[in-house]
Amino acid sequence: MPRIDVLDIPDDFEVMDPELVDLLRATLDPEINHILAWIALFGQ
Repeated sequence: MPRIDVLDIPDDFEVMDPELVDLLRATLDPEINHILAWIALFGQ
């Protein structure tokens, strides 16, 4: 399983640009779903 690095960079933004949210979801949701399916099948 690929390693996931969390940068933990603080920010003061309370709301994200909706276009950015859509772009992130379109890019990351399939990857997250793939990882979750892998864990469900094979365990951690």
